[in-house]
Amino acid sequence: MNILILGGTGEIGKPLVKKMRENNNLTVVSRKPPDTSYKSVNYIQFDIRNKEEVDYNKNDLIDTDILINLADEIIYSTNVLNDLNRALSVSSEATINILNCMENLKQVVYSSSYSVYGNPEFRSVDETAPIKPRNTYAIGKITTEYALGLYSTMVKIPVAILRISSVYGPNTPKNRLIPVLTHNIKKNIPINIYGDGMDSRDYIHVEDVVDSIMMSIDMNYDGILNIGSGKETSIINLLEFALSLNSNYKGEITYKERKTDKLNICLDIGKANEKIYFKPKHDLKSDMKELMKVSRN
Repeated sequence: MNILILGGTGEIGKPLVKKMRENNNLTVVSRKPPDTSYKSVNYIQFDIRNKEEVDYNKNDLIDTDILINLADEIIYSTNVLNDLNRALSVSSEATINILNCMENLKQVVYSSSYSVYGNPEFRSVDETAPIKPRNTYAIGKITTEYALGLYSTMVKIPVAILRISSVYGPNTPKNRLIPVLTHNIKKNIPINIYGDGMDSRDYIHVEDVVDSIMMSIDMNYDGILNIGSGKETSIINLLEFALSLNSNYKGEITYKERKTDKLNICLDIGKANEKIYFKPKHDLKSDMKELMKVSRN
């Protein structure tokens, strides 16, 4: 199959390319050059938000069978309108630019986010839970979901929308919670906990995310699926997991006033198990030892 991966050099993209490259014709589009590349993969560097650049590279995109869209951008600034404009341009607008080049497309797989649920009333949420985006990133995700849903209806092509929980793994960005905790514990650096530490998330290993994408393609899935571990883990739990591997930690742990709303969320993955036979293989507590090893020096 001819598979086009947008955002193929990111946290999810890199292991996905590694796993899919042998049995498929892969084209990877990204704004940045890959730090690891394979001779069998066609890497193209351009900005999918720029329609002129997309049109210029149309010949590399036109015969795509499967489109996997992993492209996103987490934006931090104080200008909400600018943030919203950027979020929409990297999500729905860029996706439309790419779709306009396709002539033989058979399926789309889109990496959405559990952030579209906002701060849910109930901790465990399934795909029917109310949509309550709390930031521009989540608005960009849900807008793209709606656009792809309409596209799927109009052109009769299956679109798998995967609402992915908090991803962790060896290439997780260093400013996220797990890498910060493991690094600070490893280096005896003080740790700040905001609130009571009982905020919780559903954490999923990147390899399980990769499996879910491939399963969605194998099953030619059309619809929305939650992709997570199905387990709720608090900040305190994470801290305990990491400290159990380094009993010599000498840093100070300080609890500070919370400046944002408390968030507790866990994804119900029953539908993913039923529809594509998805079952996570990784366990965060068991993986913590390896995460401590790869923690930045």
